[in-house]
Amino acid sequence: MKNLVKFFFFLFIARFMVSMSYFAMKLNMNNLSGDRFLNMLYGGLTEFGATLIFYLAVQTRGRRQSYMGFMSVTAVLMTIAALTVSRAYTCLSN
Repeated sequence: MKNLVKFFFFLFIARFMVSMSYFAMKLNMNNLSGDRFLNMLYGGLTEFGATLIFYLAVQTRGRRQSYMGFMSVTAVLMTIAALTVSRAYTCLSN
């Protein structure tokens, strides 16, 4: 029972983080330069490609390995993006 509670808590936190990241990206889509409708189209095409890649990964690797792999890659890339943006923002403010 204790392992089940840990597993549920981990999945709850992971799902919350994914939902908040997705909401923040969609909320900020109109602030990108260019046409807002093209930005939404690009976002939709990216999401379609990501869904296709995830489906293929689940078929070959299984759900647990593909989920953890994509979550790990996403965490690393979001950390790099945050560091890059913060450095660029610091350089612009000086």
